[in-house]
Amino acid sequence: DYTQSELVQLEEGDALFLMTDGVLETLDRDGEEFGVEGAVRYLRAHIAKPARQILNGLQSFVRTFTPDETVLDDVTGVVVKVGRARAD
Repeated sequence: DYTQSELVQLEEGDALFLMTDGVLETLDRDGEEFGVEGAVRYLRAHIAKPARQILNGLQSFVRTFTPDETVLDDVTGVVVKVGRARAD
């Protein structure tokens, strides 16, 4: 069953992170999951970077988190950072 939450208005400076369970369930050599806490620590440490760099870095970090750099599940994410529109 799925529920619908209320609308969330994103404002300048906000960031939205979506990721599959493959990111969160990646195991290290001791069998510990990367988990929500690992993802939050990584994202907080890299929040100043552009969205593409955050996403690429997170995917690379998750691959090196595993003992043999083999990820058994999909590692998919979306990073959205809200900023002012540029007039190019």
